[in-house]
Amino acid sequence: MSAVRQDEFEKYAFLVIALVLTVIAFLIIRPFIAAILGGIILAYICYPIYRWIRNKLKRKTPAALITCILLIIVLLVPTTVILNTLTKEAYVGYILSKQKVAATEAILGECDLSNTICKAVQPLNNFIQEPQVQYQIQSSIEKFTSYILDNISNIVLSIPKFLLSMFFMLFTMYYALKEGHHVVRLAQKLIPLKAGVKQKLYKKITKTTFAVVYGYIIVAIIQGSLGAIGFLIFGISSPLSWGIVMGFLALFPLIGTPIIWVPAGLLKLMDGIINNETGTIVAAIALLLYGIFIISGIDNILRPKIIGSQAKVHPWIILMGVLGGILMFGFIGLIVGPLILTTFVILCELYAEGKLTKR
Repeated sequence: MSAVRQDEFEKYAFLVIALVLTVIAFLIIRPFIAAILGGIILAYICYPIYRWIRNKLKRKTPAALITCILLIIVLLVPTTVILNTLTKEAYVGYILSKQKVAATEAILGECDLSNTICKAVQPLNNFIQEPQVQYQIQSSIEKFTSYILDNISNIVLSIPKFLLSMFFMLFTMYYALKEGHHVVRLAQKLIPLKAGVKQKLYKKITKTTFAVVYGYIIVAIIQGSLGAIGFLIFGISSPLSWGIVMGFLALFPLIGTPIIWVPAGLLKLMDGIINNETGTIVAAIALLLYGIFIISGIDNILRPKIIGSQAKVHPWIILMGVLGGILMFGFIGLIVGPLILTTFVILCELYAEGKLTKR
């Protein structure tokens, strides 16, 4: 065998071995991919805190350990409170829903037909009083409540699996904080691109990560919190539950929080009109204004400030990334999905500009 053929054989043999080992390595870590990605993202989010502690202590190991402990405290306490409150609110919401249906029946049944509003809602009254409709309403309420309670029970039963995932996530976060810069440098060396292109790609991905993590996740948390506060102030039942739902929906650019607070405000307004309660009407109008200027308005103020003009992410990419990311990676896909799609778009842009092919 000639020297040239020997070199080619060794090159292809190395590629085959590297490919096989890559596949095996992927299969080994596949059960923990979500936890690993979550740890990396948490390290990115908590890095400013780690850096501040490291500068104070002048040591990496205790700084990373303290950061992880602080994160556990910050996540564990609210999660315990939220799960406990959601369980109670689901039951209370079920009772209130049954009372609301009964109260609406009584009001509509006693409604004076000389009143214009009563005439308008009389067909609805006749429809609601049908036995089959009554059965469907009660059945839907019970199914929805049972679904919530069952899922909360499933969460409790899956605590051991959750704790194992949290262990791997925190383990990854710990070493990502300490040695993440070494991994980044290694990745930059392994990417087969020119130095200038790699630097540009790194900067764009960094800005996109900042945009997705802080521009969308943090703003969604703020919107959900403001929604819960608004529902509490204006007398909407289960404010914490609806706040969590609004926070989740805020991640979807084409859906957003109005899908929750608009019907809530309109239902409260209708309730006030039917019962002829001025206070309820005023509260409903105030809730709608609060939703327009505070819950949704904060998105237009905070997001541009956090993201900036240099790291704009198209809403379609965020929407598809969130939906596809959740299906593929679970909850952590809320962040991973948009990041993968935006990285792909960045590579396509660089290729279209000819920067990936020029020598």
